[in-house]
Amino acid sequence: MGDPAHVLCVCTANVCRSPAAALLLRAGLRARLGGTAGAEIVVASAGTWASPDRPVEPGTADALRRAGVPPADLAAARSTRLTPEAVAGADLLIGSTAEHVRAVWRFQLASRHRAFTLGELVRLTEAIPVDDLPAGSAGQRLRALVDRASTLREQRLRPGMPYVSDAYDLDDPTDNDPAQRDMVGQTALWVEFLLDAVAGPAPARRGRRDRVPGVVRALQWSRHRTARGVVR
Repeated sequence: MGDPAHVLCVCTANVCRSPAAALLLRAGLRARLGGTAGAEIVVASAGTWASPDRPVEPGTADALRRAGVPPADLAAARSTRLTPEAVAGADLLIGSTAEHVRAVWRFQLASRHRAFTLGELVRLTEAIPVDDLPAGSAGQRLRALVDRASTLREQRLRPGMPYVSDAYDLDDPTDNDPAQRDMVGQTALWVEFLLDAVAGPAPARRGRRDRVPGVVRALQWSRHRTARGVVR
Protein backbone atom coordinates (compact mmCIF):
# COMPACT_ATOMS: atom_id res chain seq x y z
CA MET A 1 0.00 0.00 0.00
CA GLY A 2 2.95 2.35 0.64
CA ASP A 3 3.02 5.51 2.70
CA PRO A 4 -0.33 7.21 3.26
CA ALA A 5 -1.11 10.46 1.48
CA HIS A 6 -1.50 13.48 3.77
CA VAL A 7 -4.25 16.09 3.39
CA LEU A 8 -4.23 19.35 5.35
CA CYS A 9 -7.34 21.56 5.45
CA VAL A 10 -6.73 25.22 6.31
CA CYS A 11 -8.86 28.15 7.47
CA THR A 12 -8.33 31.01 9.92
CA ALA A 13 -9.32 29.94 13.45
CA ASN A 14 -9.60 26.18 12.77
CA VAL A 15 -12.95 25.89 14.52
CA CYS A 16 -15.43 25.95 11.59
CA ARG A 17 -14.42 25.59 7.96
CA SER A 18 -11.21 23.55 8.01
CA PRO A 19 -12.31 21.07 10.72
CA ALA A 20 -15.58 20.62 8.81
CA ALA A 21 -13.68 19.65 5.65
CA ALA A 22 -11.27 17.39 7.55
CA LEU A 23 -13.96 15.60 9.56
CA LEU A 24 -16.15 15.06 6.51
CA LEU A 25 -13.19 13.71 4.55
CA ARG A 26 -12.33 11.27 7.34
CA ALA A 27 -15.93 10.09 7.71
CA GLY A 28 -16.28 9.67 3.94
CA LEU A 29 -13.04 7.72 3.70
CA ARG A 30 -14.11 5.35 6.47
CA ALA A 31 -17.45 4.80 4.72
CA ARG A 32 -15.64 3.83 1.54
CA LEU A 33 -12.48 2.11 2.80
CA GLY A 34 -13.38 0.83 6.25
CA GLY A 35 -10.48 0.09 8.57
CA THR A 36 -7.80 0.86 5.97
CA ALA A 37 -8.85 4.50 5.57
CA GLY A 38 -6.25 5.94 7.95
CA ALA A 39 -3.51 3.84 6.41
CA GLU A 40 -4.27 5.21 2.93
CA ILE A 41 -5.04 8.89 3.57
CA VAL A 42 -4.33 10.90 6.73
CA VAL A 43 -6.43 14.05 7.12
CA ALA A 44 -5.68 16.97 9.45
CA SER A 45 -6.63 20.64 9.74
CA ALA A 46 -5.04 23.87 10.98
CA GLY A 47 -5.67 27.60 11.14
CA THR A 48 -3.53 30.53 10.04
CA TRP A 49 -4.45 32.47 13.23
CA ALA A 50 -5.69 29.62 15.41
CA SER A 51 -5.59 29.68 19.19
CA PRO A 52 -4.69 26.18 20.37
CA ASP A 53 -7.05 23.59 21.79
CA ARG A 54 -10.42 25.14 20.94
CA PRO A 55 -13.33 22.80 20.09
CA VAL A 56 -15.37 22.96 16.90
CA GLU A 57 -17.97 25.74 17.03
CA PRO A 58 -21.32 24.40 18.32
CA GLY A 59 -23.31 25.31 15.20
CA THR A 60 -20.74 23.64 12.95
CA ALA A 61 -20.55 20.61 15.23
CA ASP A 62 -24.32 20.19 15.16
CA ALA A 63 -24.39 20.39 11.36
CA LEU A 64 -21.54 17.88 11.12
CA ARG A 65 -23.36 15.42 13.37
CA ARG A 66 -26.36 15.68 11.08
CA ALA A 67 -24.03 15.03 8.13
CA GLY A 68 -22.85 11.78 9.67
CA VAL A 69 -19.63 12.73 11.47
CA PRO A 70 -19.28 10.52 14.57
CA PRO A 71 -19.62 12.33 17.93
CA ALA A 72 -16.27 10.91 19.07
CA ASP A 73 -14.50 12.57 16.13
CA LEU A 74 -16.13 15.89 16.97
CA ALA A 75 -15.20 15.60 20.63
CA ALA A 76 -11.57 14.90 19.74
CA ALA A 77 -11.21 17.79 17.28
CA ARG A 78 -9.16 20.69 18.65
CA SER A 79 -7.75 23.75 16.92
CA THR A 80 -4.09 24.01 16.00
CA ARG A 81 -1.90 26.66 14.36
CA LEU A 82 -0.63 26.19 10.82
CA THR A 83 3.11 25.48 10.72
CA PRO A 84 5.74 25.28 7.97
CA GLU A 85 6.30 21.63 8.84
CA ALA A 86 2.63 20.77 8.32
CA VAL A 87 2.64 22.51 4.94
CA ALA A 88 5.81 20.75 3.81
CA GLY A 89 4.44 17.35 4.83
CA ALA A 90 1.11 17.59 3.01
CA ASP A 91 0.43 15.98 -0.37
CA LEU A 92 -2.73 18.09 -0.71
CA LEU A 93 -3.51 21.43 0.95
CA ILE A 94 -7.13 22.56 0.91
CA GLY A 95 -7.77 26.22 1.74
CA SER A 96 -11.21 27.47 2.71
CA THR A 97 -10.54 30.60 0.65
CA ALA A 98 -8.00 31.78 -1.88
CA GLU A 99 -6.37 33.83 0.87
CA HIS A 100 -5.77 30.67 2.89
CA VAL A 101 -4.13 29.11 -0.16
CA ARG A 102 -1.88 32.16 -0.46
CA ALA A 103 -1.06 31.89 3.25
CA VAL A 104 0.14 28.36 2.61
CA TRP A 105 2.39 29.64 -0.18
CA ARG A 106 4.04 32.05 2.25
CA PHE A 107 5.29 29.07 4.22
CA GLN A 108 6.49 27.19 1.15
CA LEU A 109 6.22 28.59 -2.36
CA ALA A 110 6.60 25.14 -3.89
CA SER A 111 3.34 24.13 -2.21
CA ARG A 112 1.38 26.13 -4.79
CA HIS A 113 1.21 23.01 -6.96
CA ARG A 114 -0.48 21.11 -4.11
CA ALA A 115 -2.76 23.86 -2.76
CA PHE A 116 -6.33 24.57 -3.89
CA THR A 117 -9.59 25.74 -2.46
CA LEU A 118 -11.96 22.80 -2.13
CA GLY A 119 -14.38 24.15 -4.72
CA GLU A 120 -11.58 24.85 -7.19
CA LEU A 121 -10.23 21.31 -6.78
CA VAL A 122 -13.69 19.84 -7.39
CA ARG A 123 -14.09 21.99 -10.48
CA LEU A 124 -10.76 20.75 -11.84
CA THR A 125 -11.52 17.15 -10.88
CA GLU A 126 -14.74 17.34 -12.89
CA ALA A 127 -12.61 17.75 -16.02
CA ILE A 128 -10.30 14.80 -15.28
CA PRO A 129 -11.52 11.44 -16.63
CA VAL A 130 -11.66 8.79 -13.93
CA ASP A 131 -9.62 6.48 -16.16
CA ASP A 132 -6.75 9.00 -16.01
CA LEU A 133 -6.18 8.10 -12.36
CA PRO A 134 -4.16 4.97 -11.67
CA ALA A 135 -5.59 1.81 -10.22
CA GLY A 136 -4.24 1.39 -6.73
CA SER A 137 -4.77 2.71 -3.27
CA ALA A 138 -6.81 5.82 -2.50
CA GLY A 139 -3.59 7.54 -1.44
CA GLN A 140 -1.98 6.85 -4.81
CA ARG A 141 -5.05 8.10 -6.62
CA LEU A 142 -5.12 11.24 -4.49
CA ARG A 143 -1.51 12.08 -5.33
CA ALA A 144 -2.20 11.48 -9.02
CA LEU A 145 -5.31 13.67 -8.85
CA VAL A 146 -3.33 16.52 -7.30
CA ASP A 147 -0.72 16.30 -10.08
CA ARG A 148 -3.34 16.31 -12.82
CA ALA A 149 -5.36 19.10 -11.23
CA SER A 150 -2.25 21.25 -10.90
CA THR A 151 -1.33 20.66 -14.56
CA LEU A 152 -4.87 21.48 -15.67
CA ARG A 153 -4.89 24.69 -13.64
CA GLU A 154 -1.63 25.76 -15.29
CA GLN A 155 -3.09 25.03 -18.72
CA ARG A 156 -6.17 27.14 -18.00
CA LEU A 157 -4.22 30.18 -16.84
CA ARG A 158 -4.46 33.25 -19.04
CA PRO A 159 -2.65 36.59 -18.78
CA GLY A 160 -4.09 38.63 -15.95
CA MET A 161 -5.80 35.67 -14.27
CA PRO A 162 -4.95 34.96 -10.62
CA TYR A 163 -3.19 31.67 -9.98
CA VAL A 164 -5.88 30.71 -7.49
CA SER A 165 -9.45 31.92 -7.89
CA ASP A 166 -11.55 33.30 -5.04
CA ALA A 167 -14.73 32.20 -6.84
CA TYR A 168 -15.15 29.18 -4.57
CA ASP A 169 -14.35 30.86 -1.26
CA LEU A 170 -16.29 29.63 1.76
CA ASP A 171 -17.20 32.72 3.77
CA ASP A 172 -16.41 32.69 7.47
CA PRO A 173 -19.69 31.79 9.20
CA THR A 174 -18.44 33.13 12.59
CA ASP A 175 -21.11 32.40 15.23
CA ASN A 176 -24.05 32.42 12.81
CA ASP A 177 -25.70 28.98 13.06
CA PRO A 178 -27.59 29.14 9.72
CA ALA A 179 -24.39 30.20 7.96
CA GLN A 180 -22.51 27.36 9.62
CA ARG A 181 -25.13 24.87 8.45
CA ASP A 182 -24.87 26.23 4.89
CA MET A 183 -21.08 26.02 5.03
CA VAL A 184 -21.16 22.41 6.19
CA GLY A 185 -23.73 21.53 3.54
CA GLN A 186 -21.66 22.98 0.71
CA THR A 187 -18.47 21.43 2.05
CA ALA A 188 -20.14 18.02 2.28
CA LEU A 189 -21.22 18.18 -1.37
CA TRP A 190 -17.71 19.01 -2.54
CA VAL A 191 -16.13 16.37 -0.31
CA GLU A 192 -18.46 13.68 -1.70
CA PHE A 193 -17.45 14.52 -5.26
CA LEU A 194 -13.74 14.51 -4.42
CA LEU A 195 -13.96 11.20 -2.56
CA ASP A 196 -15.91 9.59 -5.41
CA ALA A 197 -12.91 10.27 -7.66
CA VAL A 198 -10.31 9.09 -5.16
CA ALA A 199 -12.00 6.19 -3.35
CA GLY A 200 -15.14 5.38 -5.33
CA PRO A 201 -18.75 6.01 -4.31
CA ALA A 202 -20.00 5.31 -0.81
CA PRO A 203 -21.42 1.78 -0.33
CA ALA A 204 -25.05 2.92 -0.44
CA ARG A 205 -24.50 4.29 -3.96
CA ARG A 206 -22.28 1.61 -5.51
CA GLY A 207 -23.61 0.30 -8.78
CA ARG A 208 -25.52 3.48 -9.54
CA ARG A 209 -24.49 5.30 -12.69
CA ASP A 210 -25.72 8.74 -11.71
CA ARG A 211 -24.01 11.11 -9.34
CA VAL A 212 -25.68 11.81 -6.03
CA PRO A 213 -28.13 14.74 -6.35
CA GLY A 214 -26.09 16.83 -3.92
CA VAL A 215 -22.99 16.60 -6.07
CA VAL A 216 -25.00 17.58 -9.11
CA ARG A 217 -26.20 20.66 -7.22
CA ALA A 218 -22.64 21.48 -6.21
CA LEU A 219 -21.45 21.36 -9.80
CA GLN A 220 -24.45 23.34 -10.99
CA TRP A 221 -23.52 25.99 -8.39
CA SER A 222 -20.01 26.10 -9.83
CA ARG A 223 -21.27 26.38 -13.39
CA HIS A 224 -23.74 29.09 -12.39
CA ARG A 225 -20.88 31.14 -11.03
CA THR A 226 -18.96 30.58 -14.25
CA ALA A 227 -21.90 31.79 -16.31
CA ARG A 228 -22.05 34.94 -14.21
CA GLY A 229 -18.39 35.61 -14.96
CA VAL A 230 -17.23 34.95 -11.42
CA VAL A 231 -14.76 32.30 -12.53
CA ARG A 232 -13.41 30.92 -15.76
